[in-house]
Amino acid sequence: MRNYFLEVPVYSMSKEKYNKKAEILLEKEIKKYNLTEDNPNYELVVKQIKSNLIAPWEYNQIIGYIRLYKQVDTLRGDLWWINKKKITLHPGKKAFYYRVCYPEWGLPFLNKIKTSEDFFHMLCEKLPNDTTGFLKGKYVDLTFLKKIGPYIDWKRLLEFEA
Repeated sequence: MRNYFLEVPVYSMSKEKYNKKAEILLEKEIKKYNLTEDNPNYELVVKQIKSNLIAPWEYNQIIGYIRLYKQVDTLRGDLWWINKKKITLHPGKKAFYYRVCYPEWGLPFLNKIKTSEDFFHMLCEKLPNDTTGFLKGKYVDLTFLKKIGPYIDWKRLLEFEA
């Protein structure tokens, strides 16, 4: 069994890009119904369009997770991904499936990391940089990692046996 120590969500796009696409879709739908703001049902129809076509970005646009673990002196990651070809603004039902062990980070460097701070900075640098192209165009969300990472004793955390 792998000793996972961190899960990082992967989104189909950044929140900013998603909001722009959602706004364009909303405007397109409003034009389709010839709605104007002076229409008494405007707010109700806009609310209905949003609930049917546009889901909130958080959690709904997650398309995968990178689960990090230590294997001897190597950092590795398993990639869990949804089984959908097209990701929409309202993804509906989704299930995550194991895709691949992510060897790009499988470099024997843990024994060379001198401080927890060094490891944290390396992690923030390596995670979003995908050399295989699998994550190309996707958004690796490091928000929580960057908030808690400086307070974690990474060296001690990674002392456990793999």
